[in-house]
Amino acid sequence: MFADFKDLLSSATLDFNTILGEADISAGFSPLYLPGGLLLISALIAAFVQTKNPTRALGDALSESSKTVLSAGFVLIFTIPMVRIFINSGVNLSDVASMPVASAELFAGTFGSAFPLISSTIGALGAFIAGSNTVSNMMFSQFQYEAAMSLHISRPHSSSQHKRLAPRRVT
Repeated sequence: MFADFKDLLSSATLDFNTILGEADISAGFSPLYLPGGLLLISALIAAFVQTKNPTRALGDALSESSKTVLSAGFVLIFTIPMVRIFINSGVNLSDVASMPVASAELFAGTFGSAFPLISSTIGALGAFIAGSNTVSNMMFSQFQYEAAMSLHISRPHSSSQHKRLAPRRVT
């Protein structure tokens, strides 16, 4: 992205100060620089460039997308807080491991080196229960990572440790 265009998009900000009456709590964001803002700008440009009646095209698009967003948003209102509680359950005064970490230790200990055979089933089960692959990924990414680390199956590598392969020449 061009630096001037980025600066223009970033300059439009929404700031919230003294949230809940607390002077130390504030937040702010640049709505035009978020992915949704960029998509909105792209949609506006496309409507004016590709259609003879941009107002009607934008109205139809808004109507159609609103139905999808409302149905998906209703589910996300309940699932995202559940996921956040699940992930942040390790933040406690008793120093008890979070639910994903405790579950990963249980599964790694129970299944051992056979864990990769059931790993995808856990993700599929999460998608079935939550109704969304995205929510399943949010819930079980730390679980899968911790189980793999417990079993020494996979370790993250820095970019300098990866070997770069030269592209093959096809003749």
